Amino acid sequence: MFASVGLVHRVALASVVISLMVVAAGCTGQLRPTHQAPPNTQTVNLLLRWRAPNQSDIAGYRVYRGSASHEYGPPLNVGVLAKATFDGVVYYVYPKVPLGRWYFALKTYNAAGAESEYSNEKVIDITSAIPPQADAGPNQTGNVGDVFILGAAPAKEASYFWTQTAGPPVKLSNRLGSRTQFSAAEAGTYRFDLVAYDAQGVAAEAMVDVVVKSP
Repeated sequence: MFASVGLVHRVALASVVISLMVVAAGCTGQLRPTHQAPPNTQTVNLLLRWRAPNQSDIAGYRVYRGSASHEYGPPLNVGVLAKATFDGVVYYVYPKVPLGRWYFALKTYNAAGAESEYSNEKVIDITSAIPPQADAGPNQTGNVGDVFILGAAPAKEASYFWTQTAGPPVKLSNRLGSRTQFSAAEAGTYRFDLVAYDAQGVAAEAMVDVVVKSP
């Protein structure tokens, strides 16, 4: 549980190039004022992953980014990201990151606003502004009970993650592949988001809608 005051549990933040996600010592000092890197006309979306703490009182995450170690700007409050959590790993696309070296960390918070300590810090060097292709496939229409196949052939050296963002919940056959499929038991409009990302975490997104009708 969150403590009523002070800093509490740690979480482990992992970049896409780190496959082992473990709890590590966080930064327990206070943030120091920092100047962000000069504006860069080239930006990319960056996929971050971290292991979700095994606690029931987490109301959301705050993601921190800085241009120097343990010197972060204001956080992004990204919520609890329940739909973007799979097998205990949270997937989040951090938008519009300039090229260069960046330092990331995060905190959790509960409904009362109590925060955790900082996670371990991860350093990511972004050297490419060319994300892999994300192809969620064409929009589709069908009937309850039909099998719908989403996506396309994989791009070279790309990894993938699927999230359902609208419609009655369904089970996707493969949330980590370039292609996936599902069958719906209810009529409705279903929407899915596909993230394609490379070894640096540089990411692209695509969406697809599926309209399911009663036969």
